[in-house]
Amino acid sequence: MTDEGDYYVQVAGLGESYNFTISNTLFNNIYITLMRGFYGQRCGQAVSITHRGTTFSHSACHTGDATYAGSTGLSGTRVATGGWHDAGDYGKYALNCGVTMGEMLLMYERYKTTLEAISFGLPYSGGALPDTLTEIKYNLDWMLKMQHTTGGVFHKLSNGFPQGIMPQDDTDTRYIFQISSCATGDFAAVMAIASRVFESYDATYAATCLAAARSAWTFLQNNPTIVPAGGFTDGSMGGIYGDTNDSDERLWAAVELFNTTGETEFNTYVAAHYTDRALTLMSDIGDDWKELHPVAYFSYIKSPQASVNTTVVNAMKTAFQTHVNTFRTRILSTNGYKYIL
Repeated sequence: MTDEGDYYVQVAGLGESYNFTISNTLFNNIYITLMRGFYGQRCGQAVSITHRGTTFSHSACHTGDATYAGSTGLSGTRVATGGWHDAGDYGKYALNCGVTMGEMLLMYERYKTTLEAISFGLPYSGGALPDTLTEIKYNLDWMLKMQHTTGGVFHKLSNGFPQGIMPQDDTDTRYIFQISSCATGDFAAVMAIASRVFESYDATYAATCLAAARSAWTFLQNNPTIVPAGGFTDGSMGGIYGDTNDSDERLWAAVELFNTTGETEFNTYVAAHYTDRALTLMSDIGDDWKELHPVAYFSYIKSPQASVNTTVVNAMKTAFQTHVNTFRTRILSTNGYKYIL
């Protein structure tokens, strides 16, 4: 069946199914709802969003972000307004939002023709940028504020888990925590992708993103072992989002910088380090935000650069195939819902 429309299935003796839709734009409304949700998570500005007749809103919040925590070795404050609230708390985490940003940018890069035309029906709709990129840029701008002059990126900004209050009423001091190499690696990858995606819309902004990615890479090269030593473990306020292995973040950074620039330095790093950590996919313990080697592998396999190392690409494909076989077995034999976890 390929004709668009609403249907149901009727089987003699069994009755009728629920109505269902066949459409080339079936998932548009789901996508729009999800992206409007990011708008609702905006920090530092007033937002109002109506969903199915219910309006969610808050006034401008956390306009004083933020004060350096002692672990940074710095004093005073840093302008770190904007970005998205993480989840149920109002923290902002450079590490794990890097995963979100990277996947959203890669999504846009791959499906630009479709996504470019989708409107979210928000105040910025119809502006200079497509709606998807407008929302992504709001958090990109915050991430840029989290980069130190050394190129390193501060791991998180938080004051714990305020309970039962609106964001504008959360007026306790919020702290920026120390630089981590994991957050820096994610940042480098995200900014490298952003430079590609924004190039055709805003070349100046694209150049800013690429410069930030290069600066982050320089930090990683100047600090070849994990920063802080042993990994980020400070859970004193808000989520830890700890990670004791930064090899996958470094690999992802190199892959995306190579995909953007084609430069030998990054390609050589990929070939030398892609086996530093065994490939894992969809961890059953839910730590996908700190397992970036699948994203790095996939991006390298899909690299547009002519100098991509085909031996490495084939090895990455083989590593993926092992997991694909596992997932196929799960789908075929372990549960009736065809669910792979």
